[in-house]
Amino acid sequence: GRPSKLVELHVQVADLLHDELRDDKRAVEHLNLALDTDPSFVKAFMSISQILSDRKDWIALKENYIKMIKRLPASAHKTKLALWKDLGELCRVVLRNLNESIDAYKMITSLDPDDVDALGILGELLAAKQGGTEEAMTAHHRVIALAADRINSYRSLWKLYNKKKAYDQVYVLTSILRHLKKADTEEQKIVSYFSKRAPSVASRPVTDHIWNTTLAHPGVKVPFTKIFGIMYRMAPEMFVLKDLRDVGIRRKEHQIDLARDRSLFAHNFRLAAKVLGGPDVELFALKDQAAKTPPGLAIAMTKPTAIIAYQEMFRQDKKKYLLFHIGRELAMTRPEFILGSVLPIVELNNLLQAACILTSANYKAEGNSKGIDRARSGLKRYLDPKGMGMLKRSVNEYLSKQRAYNLKRWVESVEHSVNRAGLITCADLSTSLAILRRETHGITPMRPVTKVTELLKFSTSKEHFKLRKELGLAVDA
Repeated sequence: GRPSKLVELHVQVADLLHDELRDDKRAVEHLNLALDTDPSFVKAFMSISQILSDRKDWIALKENYIKMIKRLPASAHKTKLALWKDLGELCRVVLRNLNESIDAYKMITSLDPDDVDALGILGELLAAKQGGTEEAMTAHHRVIALAADRINSYRSLWKLYNKKKAYDQVYVLTSILRHLKKADTEEQKIVSYFSKRAPSVASRPVTDHIWNTTLAHPGVKVPFTKIFGIMYRMAPEMFVLKDLRDVGIRRKEHQIDLARDRSLFAHNFRLAAKVLGGPDVELFALKDQAAKTPPGLAIAMTKPTAIIAYQEMFRQDKKKYLLFHIGRELAMTRPEFILGSVLPIVELNNLLQAACILTSANYKAEGNSKGIDRARSGLKRYLDPKGMGMLKRSVNEYLSKQRAYNLKRWVESVEHSVNRAGLITCADLSTSLAILRRETHGITPMRPVTKVTELLKFSTSKEHFKLRKELGLAVDA
């Protein structure tokens, strides 16, 4: 509605003082009195800003911004954010006051944590402050986690890590710039220098602890991982093939003896299995047969799990390419991931709905009723009391916050997790990103750009740097 009589009166007096009497100091006082009466009368603040900008009285303008921000209620979130942004730029560009700029940008990024431009500016400001290195690095890591295409943050980060003599981080970050075709001459030299010294494969294996704390994507740290892991471990009869011949494999003819086979593929399979902690798998080859889908590897749910390699794998002569694909396939055979990697989402939903019905009497199932009934009778038949108890505990965890969990998102996170395993196995970011960029077929119909972005974010994360150190992949001076 209309401003109150008192507000109008103060504004009229301010106009008179400014236009007729050229008394800007008192004009601003009256405009402030109008705003004290009604903080929502933004027009009065715009007049203050105009008067003080014309006079180039930046200190007074800064003080008036602070006064205005304090007046506004917490509910005026958008207005407060806009004022903080103006104040931040005033302190940074005009007043060139580093500490006050940092305070303003910290406020902006707390009001809008997803503002990558503001986070990038905060990172640069903190880097210029004595003792601000750690906070600057955190800001730039946040930028890349939100937007993996921010070249300036990669560049700022490697320079900050270089100050700390953290050379493995410098190597990884400059490698990313080179892969993105954005590396300058200095960065090209850094990559060339360290790539000659970088270990070509991990010297220590990935343990379950490393998987669960550092390597797995955060999106798998949800009840589905436990639920499908328990089903596969405790009711294998529901999933496991009785006979390899069902997938066209004859043991005598097709099994690869990993201890004796001298092919490049078998050699890299041994390396990958060692990196990933020696998973319980057997390897079979159909060397004369093309795979139905690229890249030429498939999983058969047998006991132990079988990995089938087709002719494409034996024609490949690039070591890093083989290591990425083998590492990823081996990661898919982990008991908690194998159902998510092999079964279509419809079947996963049947199993989930069946488990929910068995756990909660009044649960209303959603999906294919015949498929759900089949899954329910399978679980009842094959799960012993211990397995059923474990399953119900995990399902209850899911049901307690059902809306927070999404099955499709979980399967995508399984795919991100096995892509990370491929990266760690081949220890070559460029190869990993190039494979994902060209890939047309994965566990899910996710777009290649989504997979690439997710792996880029992981590769610049503190978890990845920690992982490289733990596995003996890190370079030093």
